[in-house]
Amino acid sequence: MSKVRSPRSNGRSSWFEVRTARPRGRHIIPPPPLESAFSLVEVVVAIGIVGVGIVAVLGAVSGLSGGAAYTADSVAAAALAQSLMAEIDTRPYEGATPAPTGRIIDGLVAYYPLQDGSGTLASDESRFIPLAPLSLIGGEDVKWIPGSNGVSIEVGGGLENTYDAAKITDACIDSRSITVEIWIQPDSVECEECPLVSCSDADINFILAQGGGDLLFYIRTSGTDKKGNPPAATLTGLLTKEITHCAATFDGARARIFLNGMPVAQNDFAAGNLSVWQDYPLRAASHPKIDVRWAGKIFLVAIYSRALEIAEIQQNFAAGPSPSHLYNRLGYDDIDDYNGYADSPPYAEDGSVVAGAEQFGRTVQVVNVALDDLDTEKGWDSTDAKRITVQVFKNYKLLAKLVRARYRGVSADDAD
Repeated sequence: MSKVRSPRSNGRSSWFEVRTARPRGRHIIPPPPLESAFSLVEVVVAIGIVGVGIVAVLGAVSGLSGGAAYTADSVAAAALAQSLMAEIDTRPYEGATPAPTGRIIDGLVAYYPLQDGSGTLASDESRFIPLAPLSLIGGEDVKWIPGSNGVSIEVGGGLENTYDAAKITDACIDSRSITVEIWIQPDSVECEECPLVSCSDADINFILAQGGGDLLFYIRTSGTDKKGNPPAATLTGLLTKEITHCAATFDGARARIFLNGMPVAQNDFAAGNLSVWQDYPLRAASHPKIDVRWAGKIFLVAIYSRALEIAEIQQNFAAGPSPSHLYNRLGYDDIDDYNGYADSPPYAEDGSVVAGAEQFGRTVQVVNVALDDLDTEKGWDSTDAKRITVQVFKNYKLLAKLVRARYRGVSADDAD
């Protein structure tokens, strides 16, 4: 990657940003092009539509001439990357430690924020291919919650994979670990071992179940029977009828249960691995082989192919049962707040959806780097240089990537 030096950066190199002699001016040098000799950002700048709505971007593309190689999607993706980077430029550099935003995405293999609001399918937003939507089963016994994310389930309703969840099985067999997560509000604490989330059929891969006020986590390994007996971990008597965050992890040697971000049960596990798992469907609040059924509200379901750490469980708990409020960035007071940010569809700074961009998604990474080598990442106690990366996807394909460096005491708004 080539580097360019800023006249006012005291010899420090900065990717893609050179300050000009004009007051408060700058020239953006874009990253290497993804599809042709012209960068995405250059195309957007050339047609004069940076900073306007995505619908205007798509409309302006039709006026391009000269056989431009970029599609409307590519130009729109570039505009979405540029607009978010421009927003980040308005934030101060300082931030001694990261303030992660949003949910953990590393290792996410199935994710259902249950925001569809209508229809008979709940979208898998994990970006882990192939996607595995959940079908709403049970007719009137399962309904979308009006004005919010989530579904309301009566006895007999539930969620179930349209296709077998082979991607979950394969990823967890390879990693020998898993995290199962769900936000719920039970109608009762009197049910008898009602499955909340399971990957199972006659036999099981795993089941996280509610039994009265208890939580039970069964996981099958090469060292258990086909039903995962005995339960890998059990939480007794703490579940209530309030909105609750439940998570269970298995790291190959230990199973743990977390309630509202806190570890509340754990058990050292007998030797064994997940190689015995089968390609069973993923289900929530439903199981064809178990007569008892769960009733209540489900707001979110997520599966990871690794055992999340306590801090990661707590970050997901802090994110809350509804992901929608995460997209209001008006309170982000430095650039570190953007580390880990992801939105799909893209949201404006105030939390409103960007019109016309519903099929796109974005991610942001902010890392500390060495002053003399921006490829070398440093710890969060070293804050003299940061590298910011914004990526834009459509249908899980990367269409645009914008990278920039920022330095202590040097902001994007500094005049020369």
